[in-house]
Formats: sequence, C-alpha cells, structure tokens
Amino acid sequence: MVAVAALMAACDEYTLPNPPAQSNNQEPVFETSGLTVTDLTGGKLDLVTFSQNNTQPELLRYSVSNVPEGRAMKFVMEISDTEDFAKSAEVATTSGEDSVVRASVYDIETAYSTTFSRSPEAVTLYTRYAAYVSNTAGTENVRVGGPDYYLGATTLAFTPVLLKHTVENAYYLVGSFNGWQIASAQLMQKDEEGNPYDYPDFHTFVEVTADMAANGGLSWKIIPESAYKAGNWEGAFGAVATDSESGRLVESPEAEVNAGVIADAGKYQISVNMYEDTYKVSLAYEHLWIQATGYYQTVDKMLRLYTSDYVNYGGVMRCAKGFKFLCQPDLNTGVFYGVASDSETTTKDGVTSGTMERFTEAKDARNMEVPARATYYVKANLKNLKWSAAELSSISIVGAFNDWNVEDEAATMTPDRNGVVYTINGVEMPAGEFKFCANHAWTISFGGKMDNIVENGGNLTLDVAGTYDITLDFTTVPPSAKAVLK
Repeated sequence: MVAVAALMAACDEYTLPNPPAQSNNQEPVFETSGLTVTDLTGGKLDLVTFSQNNTQPELLRYSVSNVPEGRAMKFVMEISDTEDFAKSAEVATTSGEDSVVRASVYDIETAYSTTFSRSPEAVTLYTRYAAYVSNTAGTENVRVGGPDYYLGATTLAFTPVLLKHTVENAYYLVGSFNGWQIASAQLMQKDEEGNPYDYPDFHTFVEVTADMAANGGLSWKIIPESAYKAGNWEGAFGAVATDSESGRLVESPEAEVNAGVIADAGKYQISVNMYEDTYKVSLAYEHLWIQATGYYQTVDKMLRLYTSDYVNYGGVMRCAKGFKFLCQPDLNTGVFYGVASDSETTTKDGVTSGTMERFTEAKDARNMEVPARATYYVKANLKNLKWSAAELSSISIVGAFNDWNVEDEAATMTPDRNGVVYTINGVEMPAGEFKFCANHAWTISFGGKMDNIVENGGNLTLDVAGTYDITLDFTTVPPSAKAVLK
C-alpha cells in the first residue's frame, strides 16, 4: 500500500581521531502495507457538542501488523482550510489499546483559531494524518512512508467552539456624557471589516468639557449590540483600572459599576479589543506637527498634517533628510512619534514607508528618513502606526479643459520656495470639473471641496467659464484651493 520505512537506531558519538565504522545492528523492517486506517468522523466534527459532553472526538481507527517489539503507532493530525493544504496546522493526538485515534477539543480549536480564524462559524475543513512508529518514551519517531506520505484524508463539516466569550459585530459607548441612557449610546467604529473574532478592534471619540472635568470627568462603559437593542446592560463591560489610560475590560452588567473615567478636559479616542478584552484611552490630536530637517524648526511655522477622523493624518512637507511628528505645539514635552526601533524603512515607486512608535520624550523619537531633499506627501495612521512619504515631483491641474490629460506639461503648477503652495495663472477653463494630480499620474490626486482639499477627493467644480488664476495651498488647515476669475 505504501513505501517501506526503515527504523534505524541512533548513532553512537565517537571522540577518537579516526572512529571505527558504525556497527549498530539495523532494527527489523516495518512493512507499512500492514497499516490501514478507517475514518470515524462521518465527515463531521462538531466541537461544540464534544465540549458540552466533555468528550474527545474519535478521529480514526487503525489496524497494524509487523510493528517491531517495543514500538507503537503515533499519529499527527494536519488540518487546512483548503484542499491543497497551502496553509496548515498540526494537532497532537492520542491512541489507546482500542486502536482509536483521538484529539482534545482544546488542541483542535487552538490549532484552528491561531492558524485560520477565531470565528465560531461552521466551515469546511480538510484533514489528513502523518503516521509514525515511536518508541515507548516518544523520543524516537520514524515517519511511515516518508515525509510526504499521509493517510486518512477527509473533508469535514467543521464547527469550532468558543474558548472565550461571544464577540459581537457592533459595540456602543454609554456613560455620564449621555446620562447613562442606552437608547442614545454612541456607536463605535469598527477598525477593519470582517468577522469580529478576527477583527475585534473598535474605537470612538469623546470630548471632556471643562465642566465635566470640574465634576469628576467623563465616565464610560461598553455595551454590545444585543444589549443596545434590548435596552439592558447584559454583556456590558467596564474597566478594571477605572482612571487608567489602558488596561483590561471586565464584565459588568450594571449601569455605573466599574465605569472607566477620563478626568481631564480634551478630546479623546477610546479604543477596545473585544476579543482580548482590553482598552486604551488616548488624546485625539487635531493635527500632527512635522519637525523636518532643512525646514522650519519653530512650531509656529511648522507644517501640520490634517485629519478628519483622528486616525489618518495627511499633508505636504519639504524635507532634506528626516522628520518626526509632534502631537502638540511643544518641542519639549508631550507625545512624539518617531521611527520604531525594529522598523525596516522601504522605498518603492517613489514612496518611502515604515512603522512608527510613540514617545513621551522628543529626544527618544528617531527621525523617519527620506531618500532626498524634496517635497513629499506624508501620511500617518495612529492606529496601525504606519507612515509613508510619497515624493511629489510636480502638481498639475487636470480637467475638461485638457481632456483630463495628466501628462499635460502646460498644466504644471509652480511651487513656492517651500514646496507647499502651488499656483498656475491665466488658464482658460470651461465651466465644469477639474482636480489636481501629482507627478503627472493618478496615483496621488487632490480634490474634495475648495475649502477642504483631501487626497484622492472628488472633482472640484467651476460654475463659470473664463480665465483663472488657481492656487493649491497646503499651509491652511485643512488644505484649500482658490480659483480667481480674471
């Protein structure tokens, strides 16, 4: 049925200059044709049922002959979410005198959740088994049939079991800011699309007013969508360390018990991971100031990155070599972002990117590095701590007036000495749409509204045909544009 596997004893260790030839006797050859397996799952593996019954799944029954004395069969289960086993995980099994192979619910679920998904939704799972002949202590294992041979390949209707509490698709913030009224709870934003077990991060923003701060601050708790719809506190979470900026969530199905507290006035972001039951409270920064080499080193003249969601920031800067971010108009104290200590900065297609890290001392924040003195469109994400700087060799206008030709050199704008204000004068424009593009391509463009220019925003509109002087200004907050009819 399969190839032959030889069982070889371990070699002795010699220390002589010219060791004699090995003289260990070869153990008896195991004829693998004497090994057969029978599937016991019936094509179904429901871990929920086994967990409720406190039993182990029976996976295979095997029959074997010609096993050398002092040896026994050992099986390792391999699982995959695809039939080709492009990605797989191993599960240890046990077998007794009844020749039945079993595995624990915990081991199967852990292998599945850490490799594929933590979702409890039923899926199709593919399994196969590697067989070994093992000594009693399990210290010597010889693979039956060689490294690429498997037995008992089976397709299973697989139902995982939750090792933690239920994670719902939506969560709400409720607290003193809304009088603890569940009906007016504040929906939290989900960081990434997908099932909430694999993507369990949510966040929202609150503002602590001076009056709130004077009266004990803002108290908060988290409720799941099911509680919000039912109008109760079932499944609610509070904070273990109530006034800490980060910590663990604790189940607390009562209105104000274990509420988190934000004591000081300001705008804040509350982030939670509902699988790990953790929370983090951080200031919601209106801007990120750019401290860049070869540019202004005083806060009042520094350029700022703009945000509409307190997570993603963007803006244009002129830089000679490196830069860092300031979260406040202060060079000495506060919060700073510099390149992460273990980050590898890469440059591809004119875009330099990497990972950044939060610091409370400006001197500790190492500069992000860019390859040349140039103008860059800079982006930062305070959730995933990623940054990028795309070199801007030019900015031009494009629209109906030039048939949306991004390669039109005549439409190239003139930058100021700092590379942050761009102008073009005397352009004949019809009534209609236009926008700005960078590097004579569509990879980076700017649009939106004239008083709120954003990356890759919608088309801008001119109501009247005529000759225009057009300005794109990245020094305003948010960036803005002007079209002056001559």
